[in-house]
Amino acid sequence: MIKQVEQVRSDPNTFIRTKSWNDYLLGSTPANLVSGGKIIMFKDFFGEFSKTFSMGMDFDYMMLDVLILTAIEAALKNSTGIASRIMLGVLVAYVID
Repeated sequence: MIKQVEQVRSDPNTFIRTKSWNDYLLGSTPANLVSGGKIIMFKDFFGEFSKTFSMGMDFDYMMLDVLILTAIEAALKNSTGIASRIMLGVLVAYVID
């Protein structure tokens, strides 16, 4: 994998292409266009990769937030110096996110 990345880095004009309209309409992926072991990558103008980056992890992130909030609430249960333990837990969960 590192070898392929270095190969693309050395000569990006050869390996990175702009998607044609046919590729958009047919939903072509670089894997479908590989010929002879040559690496092909497409430019990502519309942020398509970032849209799928954490796909399917939403529930896990929500559970992490709930666990952080619960841990802060339990850790500060007997503390009388903090007025709102829930708000502190929300702040910590936000910072970690």
